[in-house]
Amino acid sequence: MSILSKLFGGGKRCPICGGEMTFLGSTQLEDEVICDNCIGKIKSEADIQLFWLRRGMDPEDPDKWDRSDTDPIGALTLEEAQEILRPIQDRNQAVIGAFSKAYSSLFFVNEVFPMVDLNTIAVGGKREKRFQNTTVVRGLVLTGEFAEGDVLDAVHMGKIQNTTVVEPVPFDPDLSFETVIVAHFYKGPVKADKAAWLIIDQDGGLAPGDVIGKK
Repeated sequence: MSILSKLFGGGKRCPICGGEMTFLGSTQLEDEVICDNCIGKIKSEADIQLFWLRRGMDPEDPDKWDRSDTDPIGALTLEEAQEILRPIQDRNQAVIGAFSKAYSSLFFVNEVFPMVDLNTIAVGGKREKRFQNTTVVRGLVLTGEFAEGDVLDAVHMGKIQNTTVVEPVPFDPDLSFETVIVAHFYKGPVKADKAAWLIIDQDGGLAPGDVIGKK
């Protein structure tokens, strides 16, 4: 291992997923450091406020809500982070078991919203034209990968809707979709075990809990 790798944390494994962590790709919890991929899953999929409420803590009371600082994620212990992720991991395995024979790539939908008002953000003329009448889905790539132009099956209430990826966007837990899409120049696919936004050429018709598959 190089000196730079040692300096920036290379070689240390996330205690949750086992993935390699770097200094710039990890987050300090209350008692442990975990990778930003796991943090992204928590922020993308888990209701942190509900988690604290179930702990009997009042989110309106900063001393109880934040516990140690202004970041409710940073106030989690490793055990609490694992507790949050466990049902998500169980659900993902169930979805993979149900759909993996039909699809090489799977995406679980957590949030659906229409494309933002393109008059309020600067994405460029060509992208603005492509983004007309599209829908944004936020969720987790369970298997495989999703790239621009991929033809998809969106499974909603047992019915299949055909759609296409207009643009895949890696999820950033610290930034809004509007902020990311303006600065987004990523041209590759979004890959398995990563949270992402998919811009698809479909005007509504999907809901949280739906599954998107690519054959």
